[in-house]
Amino acid sequence: MTTSSTASLGSSLIRSLVLGGLVIGGVACASTSGVTVNVPPEVRNSVAVSNAEPQLLIAGPTRLLHANYDRRAGVVFLRAPRQGAVAADCKLGVPVRWDGQSDLDVSSSESICVTASRKVNLSWHARALGAEIPEGTQHASLK
Repeated sequence: MTTSSTASLGSSLIRSLVLGGLVIGGVACASTSGVTVNVPPEVRNSVAVSNAEPQLLIAGPTRLLHANYDRRAGVVFLRAPRQGAVAADCKLGVPVRWDGQSDLDVSSSESICVTASRKVNLSWHARALGAEIPEGTQHASLK
């Protein structure tokens, strides 16, 4: 190896070590800075509802913020009880009057299921119950 390639390799190694130290130090500082990370984070998802058989949308605890779907598809949201870690039986769900635009709180002992009278794509957004909205977050509205 020549002197210049050895110096270049040494310089590259030193840069990598310094960068690695900064990353590790930054993570350590962030974890002790008092910043609370919401677990789970906000959830956004889409689902294709294809028949009248109810299917699981989301399990609590959570807050459904909104759902977008074709209002002519006969979409019905159901609140189904949950027993511990066992998945809710959506067939036991009770219809809930939710317009998909207001907030819907879902407790830890229940899940929300969905059914429709015809095939429809449904997109939704949820946030952990009790999670604070980060400062500076702006919400858009068509109203």
